Amino acid sequence: MSNVLALGLEVMQSIYNNQLQSLKNRFALVTAYLTVLGTAFLIPNTIATISGSGIMEGHMAEQ
Repeated sequence: MSNVLALGLEVMQSIYNNQLQSLKNRFALVTAYLTVLGTAFLIPNTIATISGSGIMEGHMAEQ
């Protein structure tokens, strides 16, 4: 009887670990997508900030 209960517990732990690993993989994928999106928005924003500051024309914008 205890062997059956121990095997059942191992099965439950295995299912839990598989679900946890699946969730971790999903979070890793979301993190990768958000990193790419953040970089895609950061580059044009930086270019616009530099070109709008007037430093490319040789002077800083007046406040």
